Amino acid sequence: MAKIKRLINFGLPVTACNMRCSYCYVSQVGWNTGELGKLDYPPEHIQKCLTQERLGGVCHINMCGSGETLLAPYTVDLARRMLENGHYVTIVTNGTITKRIKELCDFPREYKERLFFKFSLHY
Repeated sequence: MAKIKRLINFGLPVTACNMRCSYCYVSQVGWNTGELGKLDYPPEHIQKCLTQERLGGVCHINMCGSGETLLAPYTVDLARRMLENGHYVTIVTNGTITKRIKELCDFPREYKERLFFKFSLHY
């Protein structure tokens, strides 16, 4: 395992969720607006900005929305691009968006070895 230079928290502009959990802070504070949100820059631009050379080494990138992270159509592409850059990636999810999880499972083995999930579903 490479030495991790820094932790980067990606706050994705996702405020939609496919669940309505009574304990969830997102619903309690009114953030659940149902929007998938757009990135300020396209994933290919973000990839160029977040190379190991620019960041000083391998980073751990934590991707999380204020809703269900995997609902956004760009999440899988963004994760792939960060893995292509050699970083470690964590995706916070409730684990119910099967289509996107299958897309992530189709990544090459060397990417999946650096891909992690944080499941936020507390059923």
